[in-house]
Amino acid sequence: MDKNTLTVADSWNLYTRTRKTAPHSKIVDTSRWQRHIEPYFAETQISQLKPLQIVEFQTHLEEKGLSPKSVANCTELLRRIVRRSRKLECYSGPLPAFEMPQFDNRRVRFLTRDEAVFLLSELKRRSELWHDVAAFALHTGLRAGELFHTTRAHVNLGTQTVHVMDTKSHRNRCVPLNSYALEIVRRRMPRTLATGAYLFSSANNPAEPLKSVSNLFARTVNACGLNTGINDRRNRIVFHSLRHTFASWLVQSGTPLIVVSNLLGHASLAMTMRYAHLAPGQGEDAVKLLTKILDKSNEHPR
Repeated sequence: MDKNTLTVADSWNLYTRTRKTAPHSKIVDTSRWQRHIEPYFAETQISQLKPLQIVEFQTHLEEKGLSPKSVANCTELLRRIVRRSRKLECYSGPLPAFEMPQFDNRRVRFLTRDEAVFLLSELKRRSELWHDVAAFALHTGLRAGELFHTTRAHVNLGTQTVHVMDTKSHRNRCVPLNSYALEIVRRRMPRTLATGAYLFSSANNPAEPLKSVSNLFARTVNACGLNTGINDRRNRIVFHSLRHTFASWLVQSGTPLIVVSNLLGHASLAMTMRYAHLAPGQGEDAVKLLTKILDKSNEHPR
């Protein structure tokens, strides 16, 4: 391979052969490459890749209707691809500067109890599979990709936990199963013996994991009217809102942020701080503990 004529497509092939990623991340990266990056940059030599071309690429993605987050994700993947070639010493020339889009894409809305009950009941009426997937997400906080790759081997009924492996944040974790999640596991476990190892799998291809969230979920959300009149995408209910609801309910119930962070598998506590405003009284309660300690010590003066 000629270092001077290495193309973005060559670099992508190196990236996929040599970089270990979680199964769901690999699927997402491949989709972004095939749908957006390959048609635009495949034959471009890395040595000819300039900052202006990258900005024009971002504009092209925006004109296709991609969200700011999606534009940033595609740009970041392109950056990882070309940097991988430099790291492996397959390319030694200059790398372009990447101007990353700035945006605030954090979703701020989560389901109320009544909304969650309504949504799950509608899902159950339409699809037992997607009711179980959604309910399990709501009660465990697992990401969609983590759910799809959960097998019977990851579930320990003795300790009532699910082990989440090969995660987006590269932090394996153990999540306790409450009674609702356990009910779903026990109902679906016998099916895994006959259809494959995955806890959730398509009836059309039972030996393979689910690869994406069904459009049925969005249709059910719309049928419930949960997004009626809401134009800001950060306030719209999507599948990921179930994970956001899991975290929000825990914080509102007084669960310490560090515990929520561990359950979610966040790479850092800073990512979990977005939920801090849901428990404004935790700091006050913590400070009040000091008076109890002092009052108790005064009961036994030296």
